[in-house]
Amino acid sequence: MKIRLEIDINLPRESVIDQYFNSNAKDWVSGFISKELIGGKRQAINSKYLTKVEKQGKIYEFTSTIL
Repeated sequence: MKIRLEIDINLPRESVIDQYFNSNAKDWVSGFISKELIGGKRQAINSKYLTKVEKQGKIYEFTSTIL
């Protein structure tokens, strides 16, 4: 299954990117396991990340792209 989701955040891009990379994801993502760079340069526009979370005993993976 493939789902595309876009989220618009009404803050300066630099602030959002800084928060995304410099906060502890376990504090705000329930079931967070890991986040790894899979394309591009860290914190750069169009970089891609693989995030893994666990929910109800199942591990889910999703990719995110910095736009």
